[in-house]
Amino acid sequence: MRANHVLFCLRILMVFFCIWVLICGAVMASHYSYSNRETLIIAVILDALLMLTYITSIAVIVAGIVAWMITTSATVDVLATLTIGNAWHIVTCLMMDSMTQLCAKDSGQLFCTQTSSTQTRVEAQ
Repeated sequence: MRANHVLFCLRILMVFFCIWVLICGAVMASHYSYSNRETLIIAVILDALLMLTYITSIAVIVAGIVAWMITTSATVDVLATLTIGNAWHIVTCLMMDSMTQLCAKDSGQLFCTQTSSTQTRVEAQ
């Protein structure tokens, strides 16, 4: 029962961070020229969806860092926005890559794929 409460709190925290990232991403997009704005908005939405897909304590910590970075990005000048915004996107991508590096112990180990939030059972031959 306690584990369910912790997972619920993690989910609430991730939803908060994702909403915050989307709001600040919209503010950050206003610093960009029209040609770059769509790309940034798509990246922000995808990163928020990826953060919601992986609900773990590590993901929550990284999401907090991401939320802080993008908040800073939205409140400083364009040069700092570009620098911190790129760092934020790189950190998010690295988090997603690290989540896919799961070690197999036995036959039938469950793996989480990067392209899907569903679990796939892999059987040894």
